Amino acid sequence: MKNLSIILLSAFVALLSSCTKVVDLKLNEPENKIAVDGLISNRAGESFVKLAYTKGYLSSDAPEAIIDAQVSVRDSDGNLTLFTTSNNDGLYLPPTDFVGEVGKTYTLDVQYEGESLSAESTMNDTVTGSNVNVIKADITDPYFEAGYHLLATIKKFKEEDSFYKGEIFINGVKQMTTASDIVAFDDRMFEAGEELEARLYFWAETSEDNEKPQMGDVITLQLISISEETYEYLSALSETPMQGGLFGKTPANVPSNIEGGLGWFQASSFGSPKHSMVME
Repeated sequence: MKNLSIILLSAFVALLSSCTKVVDLKLNEPENKIAVDGLISNRAGESFVKLAYTKGYLSSDAPEAIIDAQVSVRDSDGNLTLFTTSNNDGLYLPPTDFVGEVGKTYTLDVQYEGESLSAESTMNDTVTGSNVNVIKADITDPYFEAGYHLLATIKKFKEEDSFYKGEIFINGVKQMTTASDIVAFDDRMFEAGEELEARLYFWAETSEDNEKPQMGDVITLQLISISEETYEYLSALSETPMQGGLFGKTPANVPSNIEGGLGWFQASSFGSPKHSMVME
């Protein structure tokens, strides 16, 4: 009886083995598209248009820069400015004296291998902040997570809602390693003339020492005025850090104002001056 059980078990295992079939799933990668990251600034030397192809989700290759496109920007007064590239990084720049103006609308035009891309953006008023400060909280703090918090006071300067992007620098180096580092916020909950204290950036206590602010470091905040559409775009992009942002793996569910491609083109005014503080 024992031998019979062994024989039956062996036959059952053999039957399962004979039913095993290797299934080779072929996943369809989405078609690579042209991604655009463009900025018109009210400061000389800071406007640019960057072009590259998106990468498939399973790809480990670096983004492929587009280096021979025709790129131009026309303002609402009809002035046409050509953007050119001199490197192989897909970065197109205007003449060195080009400066955007608040109140003007800018239209981007990109021509590349028979494809045409366009976008439009209006530059809003400059925004400013004050009382830039970094506080350190420990695990006993009732309001803040343990770590370093960058705070600033923003004054709502008009009845209409305003939208902002913040750029943070430590000793002149921008703190932007992944899409999750994007700082975008609004003043929709406040009235004109009111001030809001915003927490703009956070370094966790568990972060590496070379990532956290140290005593003597100069912390700088730059505020940028953006449109509501740009705010929605940046908010969505910040939720895709594992994809590497716009020029990483193919962006998913990220808004775009680029006709014929992906990405974003914005005209923004920068608050002046930058606001800095020294860590003590």
